[in-house]
Amino acid sequence: MRYLYLPLLLLIALLTGCGGAEKPAEAPTESTAEDMAQETEAAVENIVEVAEEQAEAAVDGAQDAMADAADSAQDVADAVTGAASAVAEGAKDAVADAGQEMADAMSGSASSGGGDCAFTVEVGDTLAYNVKEISFPKSCGTATITLTHTGSMMKNVMGHNWVLVEEADKQDIANAALGAGPGANYVPDDERVIAATELVGGGESSTIEVPLADLEGSYTFMCTFPGHWAVMQGTLKIEA
Repeated sequence: MRYLYLPLLLLIALLTGCGGAEKPAEAPTESTAEDMAQETEAAVENIVEVAEEQAEAAVDGAQDAMADAADSAQDVADAVTGAASAVAEGAKDAVADAGQEMADAMSGSASSGGGDCAFTVEVGDTLAYNVKEISFPKSCGTATITLTHTGSMMKNVMGHNWVLVEEADKQDIANAALGAGPGANYVPDDERVIAATELVGGGESSTIEVPLADLEGSYTFMCTFPGHWAVMQGTLKIEA
């Protein structure tokens, strides 16, 4: 009798899933797919936001660098302009001083030796003595002349000397000076040269003594550096 219930039991087992077969995986629901889409969208937005922030920071950095470069360029330009102005102002003052020095020399406004037996003649970086006329009394016996270069140029460029000659001999002596050369201070070995200082450059001086016993009347002093003698001349007078 019990065998009559066996088919019924088998049918119940099949209907209730008791046959041991695994249940199929559940398909994603609509709500799960929506959540995944939202998470993906949020991740993309975050990446875009970070990229935009980095790009903005790079642009700001480039702008700051360009501004700094512009400031540096302006500083350099200001420095160059200031230096140029200083040079121009210095040149202007130097030209004015040189012009005044030459004007004083040409006008003979500088004081002469007078009754003193020593005199200092000044020269600079121009073609001019600071005096056009010097006088000594015969009673001095010996006159002392000091030539001082108050400029800054070297003597091979703007050297000067003080050479005393007779008026009639000045051109011959000046022509011969070129052949004498700088080693001889541009002073020729000529008996017509009464007295002569050494060649001096900026900051240098040379002192000589001029015997007056055999001198009387007027004589010419000049600079025999090449090209100078025509404008650098003056008169030395010996007074009884």
